[in-house]
Amino acid sequence: RALHDAMDVQSFRFQAGRILDELTARLGNMPVWSAPVARTIAWIRENYGKALSLELAAELCGVSAGRLSKLFIAETGQGFSEFHITWRIDRAKEMLAQPGASIKQVAIQCGYPDPNYFARLFKKETGYTPSTFAAGTQESDHE
Repeated sequence: RALHDAMDVQSFRFQAGRILDELTARLGNMPVWSAPVARTIAWIRENYGKALSLELAAELCGVSAGRLSKLFIAETGQGFSEFHITWRIDRAKEMLAQPGASIKQVAIQCGYPDPNYFARLFKKETGYTPSTFAAGTQESDHE
């Protein structure tokens, strides 16, 4: 819209430069990953509730598991499993924030068929049990 409103060449250049600066700033804050890491992250995000492994991800990307592991740590600062668990727990937190969420169902949807294991892992990652977390999010909604 701003470019459309520019009346002369000088205004056009100024507006185009401003828009380019804004886009560059936004893109500068986005992580840049290699193709194997980007593909693996997308795969984890789409399939987080399934049994995933570094070996399957590497096969999907056409690289060795060792190579993918090194790339993943270098580019994300986390190992494959750590990233996968963090993504699962973040999704679990979103689900548990919903009124009436079933901890057992959330655990299953996030790939943990054993709700007790899920609860221990959730507490380790967040400092809260799933039920305490869910109750806390419900309380903050009513304050």
